[in-house]
Amino acid sequence: MVGSSGTLLHKSLGAEIDAHAAVFRVNSAPVTRYAKYAGARTTVRVIASPHAASGTRFHEEACFPNATVYVVCDRPFVYSCHNVLYASRKPRWHQINPFFYAAVRRHTDKRVRAIPLTGVVAVAAAVRQCGTVDVYGLSTMHSPRTTCSYYWECRRGKSDAWYHARPGDAAFHDFRGNAHTLLRWNASGVIRIRT
Repeated sequence: MVGSSGTLLHKSLGAEIDAHAAVFRVNSAPVTRYAKYAGARTTVRVIASPHAASGTRFHEEACFPNATVYVVCDRPFVYSCHNVLYASRKPRWHQINPFFYAAVRRHTDKRVRAIPLTGVVAVAAAVRQCGTVDVYGLSTMHSPRTTCSYYWECRRGKSDAWYHARPGDAAFHDFRGNAHTLLRWNASGVIRIRT
């Protein structure tokens, strides 16, 4: 499972990532220019609330036209994410089961309105489908403050600490709860955090 954290740039693990039987990636993180660090293979993309670019087409479809995608529609009611997903009959796009999503939410977030990070949902989905899960590029909030928020944005000077303090995000993400969940799963052997 490959996230988007700048921690990926600390080691050249691209070949190790690509050697796995399946590679799950979070959201629309680019790979081509960063293959040395993030690998180049993708089996499944896990995307949160994709953006409807026009009518029945998601913006992400243009970026990944042949991808298998798990869609996280993170609202408890039908809204544009659901409408676009079902209206266009995408055979390779699958909604994360709302009951599964609710179970992940109970593990990660202690506040009533908080929602799990897409990376944690992706890890949980990988755990349900794979015998072993190695995790790359997800922040556990223990990274050095100099780490970039996203591996492709390092030149913009945005740190991991900036990411966890983004205006508005703290209102709907329990970053510490998500980090503690990853660390708990790692300590129990459910996953293995590599970076």
